[in-house]
Amino acid sequence: MRRNTFWGIAGLLALTACQSPAPQPEAPGDLPPAQCGADRLQDRIGAPLARFDQADWPESHRVEAPGSLQTMDFRPERLRIQTDAAGTITALLCG
Repeated sequence: MRRNTFWGIAGLLALTACQSPAPQPEAPGDLPPAQCGADRLQDRIGAPLARFDQADWPESHRVEAPGSLQTMDFRPERLRIQTDAAGTITALLCG
């Protein structure tokens, strides 16, 4: 009985090793920049964030400064504005 159980488990393990991995969701930075408008705003990278008013950004946006807390929700239409410690825009991404 134990021998049959061993071979049964070994067979199942061998079959599961042959399966392809589950597809991974898109990472926030992997989205096309046109989905959130980041493609039209790339000229702002390197500029100080303080130079722009709230009205200069899409309605759905979030500023990500170093050390700031962020939620883990994923919204492809949201513009993510990443800054360095000095407040300079370093990246514009969707998510």
